[in-house]
Amino acid sequence: MKSRHLLPLLSAALAACNLPTTTTPQPVEPTPAEQASTAAAQEQAEPTPSAVALALEVAVDKDKYECVDDAEPRFARLMHDPQWMPWPSRIADPDWPRGFSSDRYPETVPLWRRPRSGDGQWNYTRAWLEYLYELQVSDEGAVWLTLPGAGLFDRDNEPIPILELDKLSNQPHAEGISAGGNVVLVLETRSGSARIQTMYDDDGPPDPAEVNYQDTPWLVTKFTSVSIDGELGNAGGYDVYFPNVGNHYCGLWVDLQRVEMFPRLPFDAVTKSSLSLHESPSDAAANVGSVGGGQTIQILEYYPRGSNVWGRTANGWLILERLRNGLPVYTTSWSMETRPPILFP
Repeated sequence: MKSRHLLPLLSAALAACNLPTTTTPQPVEPTPAEQASTAAAQEQAEPTPSAVALALEVAVDKDKYECVDDAEPRFARLMHDPQWMPWPSRIADPDWPRGFSSDRYPETVPLWRRPRSGDGQWNYTRAWLEYLYELQVSDEGAVWLTLPGAGLFDRDNEPIPILELDKLSNQPHAEGISAGGNVVLVLETRSGSARIQTMYDDDGPPDPAEVNYQDTPWLVTKFTSVSIDGELGNAGGYDVYFPNVGNHYCGLWVDLQRVEMFPRLPFDAVTKSSLSLHESPSDAAANVGSVGGGQTIQILEYYPRGSNVWGRTANGWLILERLRNGLPVYTTSWSMETRPPILFP
């Protein structure tokens, strides 16, 4: 991979603390039959890792992260609007411009160059635009995502010929943003802000087959939207994705009040039903055992995959949270209040 900070296969014993939120989505309880089902139901939506027996660890190179005194990476999710603001969405804010005609808005989360300040805006080269296109599942989604003013690219950009990049005349500038519900990797917290890992634009884009929403969701964002009533959905109505990237090699900062850390590890979780244990964090990986319902197990590491989260025990990996019909299913007492992005395959 090309990025010097890219950690292509990440998970870890991640220390974290819970932050308060104001709303809690109602998780859907799995049935024993659903938990027993493995690769047949999920393999298409969740690709098998390139290697089966993975040595998964976080290893931030502190010589390259000179600005981090004591890097201790921790996974977190970016909260949705109804969780951190007094209204169900920004559109419901009494100060929202009344001339805005839509009842839905991209649920963007600003990223900064410094704690609590500094626009994270940067310019997309043709190489990064090609990578952006390769992340998409449809041409229609790619066209919507690159519309000036749609959310990622500023309104003052010229039209971006994403389907015919030979016609590109100017580098478009994008906002420094992520989106609600997405996983981030927090490198440090300071002054009410959290520094998150991003790709560095000067390193050039990585291989989209290796760095994508399914395999590295802390480096690739799924665009979400929120309605005036706080209903979550897809920005533009499409499954669209964009990289967490900026022009600062140390990463970018986000408002700490918008961050929900993963529960502190190690975590003693009680299973809700029988669960399979796998050799690596994938339904398609070899089955190495199982645990019964009502058992207490210790979670040692996390591994987010797309909108799902896996946990490592001393005896293998198990699914901690999986989307079903757009809602998270928590298989143990481990849970998050922030709902992951919805997928509409």
